[in-house]
Order: sequence, then C-alpha cells, then structure tokens
Amino acid sequence: MAAVTLTASGAARGGQFDPCLNEATTLEAPFADDCAAYAEAGFQHLELWFDKLRRQSVQPSEVRELLRRHQLTAVSACASEGSLWRGQGPPEASLQEMERNFELARAIGVPRYVVFSYVQGNVGPDDYHLAAERLQRVAELAARYKVRIALEFLARSALLGSLLTTLGVMREARQDNVGLCLDTFHFFAGISKLEDLDELRPGEVEHVHFHDVPGSIPRELLRDPDRIPPGQGVIPLERVTAALHRIGYSGNLSTELFGTKYQKGDPRSIAPLCFKALQRYCAA
Repeated sequence: MAAVTLTASGAARGGQFDPCLNEATTLEAPFADDCAAYAEAGFQHLELWFDKLRRQSVQPSEVRELLRRHQLTAVSACASEGSLWRGQGPPEASLQEMERNFELARAIGVPRYVVFSYVQGNVGPDDYHLAAERLQRVAELAARYKVRIALEFLARSALLGSLLTTLGVMREARQDNVGLCLDTFHFFAGISKLEDLDELRPGEVEHVHFHDVPGSIPRELLRDPDRIPPGQGVIPLERVTAALHRIGYSGNLSTELFGTKYQKGDPRSIAPLCFKALQRYCAA
C-alpha cells in the first residue's frame, strides 16, 4: 500500500531549509512553555516528543490550540523502535505501539513520524530482506492514518547503522510514504562516510536531525548527551547541507539535543541559542 507521494516532504521544491527544534531538547519543560519560547525565539516549526505529551497529560486538542496560538507547525514527531529484526520477535507488539502514535499524529495533524532501528545481536544477510518486509508493514499501517515514516539509522546498531544500508532497505521496501531521517550525530558517530552522501537520490530524505558534536571526544565514545548545537563542533555540516541541496531537499533541519543542561534548562534561553545556530545553515 502506498500513501501520499514523496513530494509531501518538500523534497521537490529546492531552496532553503526551515529551522526546527525537537522537544527532546527541552524535555523537562512544560509543553506550553516550549511553544511560547520556541515562537519567541523565531521558530515556526517544531518536532513533537509524544512521550513528553503523554507524561504531561497534554491532550491533542490542547496541542492544536497551543500550536495555533503561537503560530507553530508540528512537522514531525518522535519516535518508535521499528522491530525490523527477526531477533526482536514478532512485530505485532511494536506495530500496536506505533499505531497508537499514528493515531495521535493524525489527531494533532502531524504529517510524519520517526521510526528507528536499534539492534544488538548477530545479523545475517537474510535479515535485511526481512527488514524490508517488516518496513512495508509499518508503512502500510502508517498510510491508514495518512502519516509518513522517517526511517532513522542509529550509530552502532547492528542492523541499520549506516546511511547506505538504510537506503538499501528503504529501496527494497519500495513504499511511497517512507523516507530517510538523516541524523547528523548518527551519521558522524557511526560507520557512514562522507562519500555516502553522494548516493542520496531526490525524494529519499524525509526529515533531518541536525546537530553537532565536540572534537574533544573520540567518535567511538560519542553518546547522545554529547550533542551540541550545529556549528559548535566538528561535524562537516556544510557537506551535509550541500548534499541536501543537490537532491532538492528543502524541508526541516531539526535540532535534537539530549544533554542535561538542555533538557533540564529553561527553553527561553535554549530555544534562541538553537535558532541562532541553525540560521547559518537555513539561509537560501
């Protein structure tokens, strides 16, 4: 089953990128405070963290009203483990959890949802064909709710741990409502190479998580809390944006930070910091 065409991601428009802030960055702040701070900083787009909304008991109607009041658009939401590997057992439990999130996305009006794959185990060649089959089931379920899938690879995952492998599984699955979530942290900290960006094709990138890492930490030791705002570290982000321009991507660059000083900090100071850091990469 195919959903809406890939042009829904903005992949065919070309031009500048839109700055976006992922709510994981200010995880401990009330959702209402996020909306006010993000809008005041200059953001028009944000990426929702569904677990945060549920933990704070924020209902879809409240989310829609706060977004409307602050003239914000929720362009994406995070995130579910896709259970694409046979070693994770039957996928039914994961599909049930994802369906709850697809329902929430539709209720709020979020067009895309991030699905990732983190596997620690013995993976064989046949597992990639099965991963493509399972991805088809995820895509078919998402299409019922008019939700697109942004498939994210994670550094050090034994199944989908690199850009090229993830593209291969996506291409085998052949689902119109599935695209890549390119996360610059996982790209840099994993086994992907800069040359791999040359293999991206127009329409394949659905969403981008965009941040940096300090040069003082060996790549082998990098962990999610080490992320910093874009332009403050050593990831060659201009190479990433050049590749995105080449394929005509003009969607969001969404900063997603996990450090304690961000997640427990005041969104009124964190949001302007991130917006300013993104501006140099989002200009036409």
